[in-house]
Amino acid sequence: PFKAGVEKEFAGKYGTLHTYYRNRGDFGLHNLDQQVLKVHRHAKMIVLDHIHFVDYEGDNENSEQSKFMKRIRILSQGLGIPFVIIAHVRKGDGRASSKTLVPDLDAVHGSSNIGKMVTTAFMLGRASGLVVSDIRAKGGFPTFIRCVKNRLDGTRLSPVAVTFYDPSSGGYAADYSIGRLNWPENKWTPMQTGCSSGMTQLAQWRG
Repeated sequence: PFKAGVEKEFAGKYGTLHTYYRNRGDFGLHNLDQQVLKVHRHAKMIVLDHIHFVDYEGDNENSEQSKFMKRIRILSQGLGIPFVIIAHVRKGDGRASSKTLVPDLDAVHGSSNIGKMVTTAFMLGRASGLVVSDIRAKGGFPTFIRCVKNRLDGTRLSPVAVTFYDPSSGGYAADYSIGRLNWPENKWTPMQTGCSSGMTQLAQWRG
């Protein structure tokens, strides 16, 4: 009964989720086309996690990444399906080296065309030890989230959210706080009305 209940719950929550796991050497530009064309008729969104696991044919990884991103853009526009692309930042970038709380697009590992070709980009940064929270955080790990690119709004100094990652559920809390960074972006200040619940701020700057 337990197994049947789990399978029923999984089917109800994730029945439309289709996952493809690559083997080393079998996911390049040609494989992208094959997999997308298999699912595009019933897919509402395609998530690639992450772009640095793609197998590139040439010796110049940056050039190959540019080709790959161009192909994704063509497929997305042609099929009318949004793609969510996960990318890692370079080691040593972000808060540790530049002293900014949230990395920018220049910190993305690989070709600069990754950032240039996307429509919208969000960057995440660790906020552990930098903010304090109330009971709604439920002991999760605080995380900065910032929209660093939006073709509909070119504002550079966009608000920065603080939410909390819950390792038990593998997701982020529904509650969050909105604030802004100072210049040179090494301190976060919550906005008076920037809370998901309309109550007091979920997070405050420590110090």
